[in-house]
Amino acid sequence: MADTLELGGTIFLKTPLQMGMVLAFKSEHLDITPSNLGPTKLQLWNEDNDIALQILIQRRPNRVIFMTNACRQLSLLDGWGKAEEIRNVASSSSPTSNFTISVHDCGYQYQVLFNLTTVHYFHKRFSITSTATKVTYLQESGAGTLSQSLKVSVYKVTTLPYKEKLAIQTGRQVQDVCFAASHRS
Repeated sequence: MADTLELGGTIFLKTPLQMGMVLAFKSEHLDITPSNLGPTKLQLWNEDNDIALQILIQRRPNRVIFMTNACRQLSLLDGWGKAEEIRNVASSSSPTSNFTISVHDCGYQYQVLFNLTTVHYFHKRFSITSTATKVTYLQESGAGTLSQSLKVSVYKVTTLPYKEKLAIQTGRQVQDVCFAASHRS
């Protein structure tokens, strides 16, 4: 059963995200219409209160940035790790309905998928055995890129329907992701 994550909120995951599992953020829409609004942030926090993965969606210049933040005092980078980004994440700026961002814990890295299309692999900065225990959903200003509330679920990859499991396991990565495809099977 899915939990509801409201914009500006944080929830603890009923089942922590660990190796072999997928965390899904299900939105009623995706709107990357160019605007001056601030970025949308999805943050996965581990048991040590580090941001194990931050997904930052920027409407302008149409990109997604992935990064981490260590809460500990022992950081040579003032907490923030190296940012990685993908550009031109959508071939259309028209709003789309039924959009899902999934994060698959592969052990040493996270596989990030948009509507079952792999868009990025992000190597873990912290222990490969660490688990994500809570998630946060933030928008700097104005209406969000995603819907006001998200449905959040954690699944074992092995229990997913065949087509979804295959998309995750084959991990096809594309350069220009078209969000127009809905997640109908």
